[in-house]
Amino acid sequence: MRELWYRAGLMLLCISCWWVAEEAVDGRGLIVAFGWCLAAGQFLLSQTAHDLRRPRHAAGVARRIADYGLLLLVVGHVISAWYVFREGGDRRAALNLTLEWIGLLAAWLVVSRQAAGSGRGSALLLELIVVIVVGQAALGVVQHHVVYSQNAEWYRERRAVLDAWFGEGEPGGLRSGISYAQVQQILTEFRELQIPLEGPSRGLWENRALFSQEPIGSFALANTLAGLLSVGFLILVGRLIDQWRNRADHIEGKERFSAILLIVLCGYCLLLTKSRSAWLGTLVGLGVLWVSCLGVPTLPAVLQRRLYPWLLGVCGLVLLGGVILLRTGSLDREVLAEAPRSLQFRLMYWTGTVRMLREHPWTGAGPGNFRESYMPFKSDESSEEIRDPHNLLLDAWSSSGVTGLLGLALLSAAVLWQVLSWSVSASASGGTVGTGRTLVAVGGYATDLWKVVLPAFLLDVFWEWLSLESFGEKWLDLLLLCGLFFLPRRSVQPGLLDRSVALSGLCALCVHLLAAGGFETPAVMLVVLVCVAVVCGGAWGQADQGGVTSHAAIRIGFADMFQRRLVGVVFLAMAVVILSQGVAPAIRMRALVGAAELQAGNTGANGAVQALQLLEQAQLMDPLAVRPRQVRVEILAGGLLAECAALSGRAESSPVIITDSLAVIRFREALEKCEAACEQLIEADNRSPAGYLYRGRCRGAVGRLLADLPLQQQACEDYGRVLQRYRGKAVLWAESAELLWAVGEAGRATQAAGRALALQQVNEHWGHQEQLLEPAVLKRMEQLVGSDAAGRQVL
Repeated sequence: MRELWYRAGLMLLCISCWWVAEEAVDGRGLIVAFGWCLAAGQFLLSQTAHDLRRPRHAAGVARRIADYGLLLLVVGHVISAWYVFREGGDRRAALNLTLEWIGLLAAWLVVSRQAAGSGRGSALLLELIVVIVVGQAALGVVQHHVVYSQNAEWYRERRAVLDAWFGEGEPGGLRSGISYAQVQQILTEFRELQIPLEGPSRGLWENRALFSQEPIGSFALANTLAGLLSVGFLILVGRLIDQWRNRADHIEGKERFSAILLIVLCGYCLLLTKSRSAWLGTLVGLGVLWVSCLGVPTLPAVLQRRLYPWLLGVCGLVLLGGVILLRTGSLDREVLAEAPRSLQFRLMYWTGTVRMLREHPWTGAGPGNFRESYMPFKSDESSEEIRDPHNLLLDAWSSSGVTGLLGLALLSAAVLWQVLSWSVSASASGGTVGTGRTLVAVGGYATDLWKVVLPAFLLDVFWEWLSLESFGEKWLDLLLLCGLFFLPRRSVQPGLLDRSVALSGLCALCVHLLAAGGFETPAVMLVVLVCVAVVCGGAWGQADQGGVTSHAAIRIGFADMFQRRLVGVVFLAMAVVILSQGVAPAIRMRALVGAAELQAGNTGANGAVQALQLLEQAQLMDPLAVRPRQVRVEILAGGLLAECAALSGRAESSPVIITDSLAVIRFREALEKCEAACEQLIEADNRSPAGYLYRGRCRGAVGRLLADLPLQQQACEDYGRVLQRYRGKAVLWAESAELLWAVGEAGRATQAAGRALALQQVNEHWGHQEQLLEPAVLKRMEQLVGSDAAGRQVL
C-alpha cells in the first residue's frame, strides 16, 4: 500500500511540473496540493510496526534540519496569511498560496522519506526530473520554431478583419466581404484569450505576441522554464560524467549518443529562453560538478588526467553553438548588451521591496499580496508592476515574514551541513554506493517510468477537461512525453555523483531565483525540494548499504506509531480543507466569471444584466475572491463612463450640464450602483487602488455632468487614495490634476500636473512607451503648470 501512494507521489511530481504554476495565486494548482496531502496522509497511515522495524539508516542531522526549515516556511505563510485576513488585502490569494505550501510540505514528506533515503530512490527521482525537463525542452523548441509563427499569422489575419470592419485598416480594405457574425466570432475569441482590442495594452500585447520568441513550455513565463531546464541540463551532464568515469566500458554508443542529444536539446532550449540568470546559474552548477569530480583543478592536474581534449571540445561546441544562434537570429545580440539595464531594474525592484519590508518587517506583505504592497514604494524609473521582488530571499521574506526567512535559512544550513559532511563520509566508505532495496519496484529500467508519467499525463488532461479548460492546442502537450522515448532500457541505478548532481542543480536554481524570482511558484519550489531531498538523503556512500543500524533506529514504540498516525490524520484533514476551501470555490468561481465575461461582451440589451447576475452568484460561491467583484465594477463603471463620455463629446466647445430631472435621477442611481460595487471591491482588497480609482472616475464624470461640486470633491479624495497606493503612473496624476482644477484647487492641480510631467520625462528617458501621456493630455498638463490661479480663463 505504501508503494502505491509513493507511486502516486511520483505522478503528482510530473503533474506539478506541467501546469501553469505561475497561476497558483488563483488556486488553479490546489488540486495538486490536495493530491499531495492525500498521498502523504495515506502513506503515513499505511505504515505498520513491521514496516517501521525494518533496518534502515538513520535520518541524519541534515534532513531533520530541512524538516524544521520547511515547517517554518509553512508556519510563516500561515502567520502572514493571518495578517492579511486581519489587516486587509487579497485574502483569497493569501489562502491559496498558504494551502499550496501545505501541499509542498506533504510533498517533502513523501519524497524525502522514501526516495532520497535510498540510492536507487534518488536515481529514480533524478531520472524523472530528466524526463520532465526533456519534454519541456521539446515543447519549448517547437514553440519557438513553429507555434509562435503560426499564432502570429492567426492574430494578423483576425486583426486585419477587425481593422477593416471598424475602418482602421489600410485604404482599399473591402468591408463588404466581412460579415457581422465573423466579426463577433473574432471578438469572442479575443475575449476568451484576453487579447486587448485597443489602447496601450494592445501595443504591449502585440509586442509580446508578435516579436517575443522565448519558449515558455507549459508555463506562463520563460524564466520558469529556464530554471527547470538548468536543473535537467546539469543532471544529464552529471550522469554522462558519472558513466564515463565508472562504467565507460559498458556504455553502448547508442546510449551515449542519446545522452549527448538530450544535453544539446536542453542546452539549446535554455539558450532560447534568453534568461541570463539561468545561464549564470548553469555555469555555477557546472563549476560545482567540476569541483565534485576533480576537486579544485590545476593546469598540471588537467594535463595529467588528459582532460584537455574534453575541455577543448566543450569550449568549441559552446562557441559553435553561439555563432549558429547569432547567425540564425535565435539569440539576439541585444540579450547580453541589455544585461546592465536589466540589472539596474533588478536593483530598483530590490530597493523598493526593502523599503516596503521596513513597514512590515515581521509578516511581510503576505502570500500573493506583494504587488499592491510594493506599488507605493516603486521607483519611478521602473515601469513594470512586478508580482514578486525577483529575489529568492526578499520573496521569502515578503511572502512568509521573518519566520519563513528563518525557515529558508535552515534549509540552506541543512544543505551546507550535508556538504561539509561529505568529505568525512566519502573517505570512511571509500566512495562506494550500494545498490540495495528501493521502495518502488522499478524493475531496473527507466522504461518503467511509463507507469508513472503516462497515467500522470492522462490525469492532467482529464482534470483540464473537468475544469472546462480550452483544448485548442492540447496536442502540443504530447511533446511533454518525449523524454520517455530517449530512455529505452536505460538502467535506473545510483551513481557516485547523484548527490553532487543534485547539489549542482540546486545551486543553479538558487542563483537563478536570486535574480528572477519564483519562490511562490510551486513547480519551481518542488524541484528545489527534490534537490534538497537528494542532497540530504544521507552521507556520501551511506545509501542502501544496509549496514549496522543502531537499536534506537529500529526500536518503534507506541508513541512513535501514534505520532505518525496523528500526522497522517492531520494531512488528510488538510486535504479536506484544500478541497472544500480552495479547489471547489476556485472551479465554480472561474466558471461563473468566464461565463459573465462572455455575456458582458454580447451587444444585446440583456448581456450586461445576465453578466451581473452571474457575478453575484460567483461572489456567493467564493466570498473571499476579488476577481468577480472587479469584473462587476468594470462592467458597471465602464457602462457609466462610456455614457458620460458620449454626452460630453456632443458639445466639445462647452461643458455639458444635465438639468433634466429624470436624467439626473438615472445617473445618480447608476452612480450609486457603481459606488456600492466599488465598496465591495475595496472591502475584498483594500490595498489595491482599483476600487478607489473606478469610484473616483465615476464620481468625477457624473459630477461634471450634474455640476455637483461636492461629488467632484469626493472624486478628488478618491484619487488621493489612489495616488497613495500607486505613485508612479503619469496618467493618474494627470487625471487628478484635471479634477483638482475643476473644483478650484489650483495649487494642488499645478503640483499634480508637475508630477505628471516629471514622470513623463522619466518614461521618455527610460523608454517606457506604454506609460507616456497622450499628446492632448501632455499639452493640457503643460498649460496647467504654466498657468496661475488667476489666469484660469486663458485655459
